[in-house]
Amino acid sequence: MKSKNIDLPLMIVSLFLIIVVVVLLAVFPESGTDFIASLFSLITDNLGSPILWFGFLVFVYCCFMAFSRYGKIHLGEGAPEFTMFQYLSMMICAGLGSACVIWSFVEWAYYYSSPAQHIEPFSVSAAEWATAYNLFHWGFTPWAMFVVLAIPVAYGYHCRKIPALRFSSICENMIGDKPYARPLGRLVDFFFVFCVVGGLSVTLGLGIPVIATGLGRIFQFEPTFTTNVIVTLAIAALFTLSSYVGIEKGMKKLSSFNVYAAIIFILALLFTGPTKFIIKEITNGLGIMVQNYIGMSLWTDPVEQGGFPEAWTIFFYAFGIVYATLMAIFITKVSKGRTLRQMICSVMFGGGIGCFVFFGINGSFSMNLELKNQLNVVDTLLEEGNANAIIAILDETVFGIVGIIAFLVITVLFLATSLDSAAFSLSAASTKELKESENTSPLLRLFWCVTLALIPLCMNFIGAPLSTMQTITIITSLPFIVVILCMTKGLFSWFKEDGR
Repeated sequence: MKSKNIDLPLMIVSLFLIIVVVVLLAVFPESGTDFIASLFSLITDNLGSPILWFGFLVFVYCCFMAFSRYGKIHLGEGAPEFTMFQYLSMMICAGLGSACVIWSFVEWAYYYSSPAQHIEPFSVSAAEWATAYNLFHWGFTPWAMFVVLAIPVAYGYHCRKIPALRFSSICENMIGDKPYARPLGRLVDFFFVFCVVGGLSVTLGLGIPVIATGLGRIFQFEPTFTTNVIVTLAIAALFTLSSYVGIEKGMKKLSSFNVYAAIIFILALLFTGPTKFIIKEITNGLGIMVQNYIGMSLWTDPVEQGGFPEAWTIFFYAFGIVYATLMAIFITKVSKGRTLRQMICSVMFGGGIGCFVFFGINGSFSMNLELKNQLNVVDTLLEEGNANAIIAILDETVFGIVGIIAFLVITVLFLATSLDSAAFSLSAASTKELKESENTSPLLRLFWCVTLALIPLCMNFIGAPLSTMQTITIITSLPFIVVILCMTKGLFSWFKEDGR
């Protein structure tokens, strides 16, 4: 890959903005955090309902695109490059795989202690609705958000042969010969890089404490900042190696192995745990979710205003937009030879069902510990944090230390594959031209791998809360709602031009 094909201004300006944010958080930690939290509250309070409508309509639109005549559109020439299992594995691992593993054990506890729908905390209904909200928040609508932006990008790249896999190229082609086309496209690229680097750095930053705590439990030591640095460097080395060798040799094999390992882990947990309770809780949770899907999608709590929609559903939808920017590029690259229907269904239903399995089994297992008074999961979570709560739950399995080791391996692999896909998407956005058969420069992917690893380390070192960077990332991603709407409109203009 020649250096003249690399978009240096995009990389320099984007990284400069991220460094400025990190420095400001270091210099003004409290005031900066308070300002960003206030800004996020202002946005969710005033734009919460439109965001909920957007998420619900995205789900409806993706279903329409998958099962209408447009679903038959073939993306590129030839047969698919990956088997369906490899394809699904990469989708699941790229789309919040590590977060899914970590949160699946404990998220229900927040809904159980502070439930939605005006349900009494710690009641039977709270336990049943907790599983339903787990499945809902990680189900079809979030995954529809991941794929909605990929539809116009994949069509433009594979069918209209736009010679670059980046948002600016797609937007400029849609807008046509207008004076504002290039500046607008460049602005979208800057937002994209900021969103992906910020969002994935937070993902890595949230996963590291869990891994460090698990290692501390295995080897009997108290995790420190040095432990976090070592863990970060080890994960960075793994996803850097995977990214350097490319999708075909790295991401594909790592994802397939990871999914196999995860399946074995959760099945072992299912059959050695309270199997009957787990199956019944999943079934009941699915029933509640399906029966109340529209209500859960659009519930704003207008009378009591308890804050649940803003803290959870609206937050999930907004963070889904962050990952939509990442997933659009990655999904497009690996979907050559697929139809739009295959692409949409694989992401939306394949990813959603995968999360159902994780949250259903892991969440029900840990919930049973709470209900049977074997472990006070809620108090451990609220007093000691996610990492200690998860390790305490794993201590209650029949596998003991072996179970913790298996969990840590799976978490590391999920983190590595998520960051690998992010490094590819960032390198594609930084490449001016990229043919269907080409891969991005290994050195360029290496640069983004190092960047993704350094930012959470810097945040940890200066003591800035990662939740602040997460909130900033979500705020800056909200303009992509407009981008998604405009690109969807442009897609149908393309269909009309192409006689679709």
